[in-house]
Amino acid sequence: TAALSFLIALPLPALAMLVGFSLASFPGATNFSAAVGLALGEAGQFVFLVSLLTTTCLHNGLCPVHFGWTERTVSVIRSQVAWFVPIAVATSFALVVTFASGEETFRQGLGRLAFAVGQLALALFLYRLLSPKGGITQSAIEDAPNSWFARLEFLWLPTAVATPLILTGISLYGYEFAAYNLVARVATTIWTILGAVLLYGFILRWVWLTSRRLELMRAYEEKMAALEAEPEGDTPLPQNEALDLESIDTQTRRLVSTLLIWATIAGLWVSWVDILPALGFLESFVLWDTKSVTDGATITVPVTALDLSIALILALLSLAAARNLPGLLEVALLRRLPIDAGAR
Repeated sequence: TAALSFLIALPLPALAMLVGFSLASFPGATNFSAAVGLALGEAGQFVFLVSLLTTTCLHNGLCPVHFGWTERTVSVIRSQVAWFVPIAVATSFALVVTFASGEETFRQGLGRLAFAVGQLALALFLYRLLSPKGGITQSAIEDAPNSWFARLEFLWLPTAVATPLILTGISLYGYEFAAYNLVARVATTIWTILGAVLLYGFILRWVWLTSRRLELMRAYEEKMAALEAEPEGDTPLPQNEALDLESIDTQTRRLVSTLLIWATIAGLWVSWVDILPALGFLESFVLWDTKSVTDGATITVPVTALDLSIALILALLSLAAARNLPGLLEVALLRRLPIDAGAR
């Protein structure tokens, strides 16, 4: 299903990227034709990612069938993406062309207009997509009204909607390059979070399928052993301990969610650290110095707040792995080895 979704989403974006590469790399290309080629390549990449998302959200697609997403959730995603993508592609194309062509007049006129329209559309898209009333977060909030996610609705929803509006104001005020750079980081943030969500679904689905398959194999082996022992009047062999699927599922969810959350935070930190000075404060704040000898020379090595933070995160990840790794190992490895439950 994943491969099929990939193949369905690929043809049109691949054609756009091929044409764009040909225009941009043509020996006699002008600045404008090279800019158009670059814009086609960027548009092709964006359309491919969005097409892959919408393909997985089809009625019999990957998300509703294998990841357990509700039909209302995937329906909201399809309906909102349907009107937003044409606007996003058109404005992004115009924006890339005006910047890459090097024409100052186009950049300050058409470029600013395209950027403003695209960001206003993005703000509306995020509001309608994430709204607790009719959006994809409605089920999560209704199922757990006392969770931190539901309680912090007043914070994350206005932040998501206000970010494109603030970037529009920055651009119109004259700081186009800063606004466009921030938009690129925001897009990276969105795709990073979405990729983590899909990867989470893939891993949990693999664990579920593997545990069920092993349980069926174990039941079949026990049944065959009992049938072979009955005609001879032998005492049936004791059954192997069954898989505790509920415990394995709980441990796997905890482990995978913990690892993906911290991996996503690390990826976002790398993406934003060179733009937001506050994020680089940890690396510049020295806690103490250590000395080491290299080739007979004494070198002073500073230990920063970033080093301490990484050590604490690794300690927390190690603790989470120690508590939740047994369930995943049981399904992925131990059940495949010729050892009984006691030895495992």
